[in-house]
Amino acid sequence: MSRAERVETFVSFYGPALMKATEDYPEEYFYKGPDVAGVVSRMRAAFISGSYNHDGRAIKAACKAVGIKHTRTAMEAFFNG
Repeated sequence: MSRAERVETFVSFYGPALMKATEDYPEEYFYKGPDVAGVVSRMRAAFISGSYNHDGRAIKAACKAVGIKHTRTAMEAFFNG
């Protein structure tokens, strides 16, 4: 499986987690529901290129969903197979 395919797997959990985080913690996110898709799209590209910040509730939730630690090292290992 390629990095892009593994990123898609991760994003399938990240997108819903980000939507939930923006609803549950609106004070932490300046964007709202309709803007989440654009953020997910930009993060998808960042995950592929490796230029992402791994902080945040949604990334932590996505890491948990795919069964990895919430660290950049674990995320890179997951993305690179």
